[in-house]
Amino acid sequence: MAEFDRLPPAARRWLAQAVLPWSARSVRRLWGRALRDAGGDEGAAIARLDRVEEARLARDRSVAQLPLRQGQNA
Repeated sequence: MAEFDRLPPAARRWLAQAVLPWSARSVRRLWGRALRDAGGDEGAAIARLDRVEEARLARDRSVAQLPLRQGQNA
């Protein structure tokens, strides 16, 4: 919980509404990179976090649709 409390307010708000169960450590790392790439623009950094999460969700959806290998149970 302390790691969550150390996140900047905008990153905490994003994490609180995130679909995936992100760790505060992962969000801190992604937030720092996104904020740096966005030149300090928090709105653009939030949009980047949204895109990263959507990409992970899309990947998870595509993996879930892969057929099972022979001999595997559902």
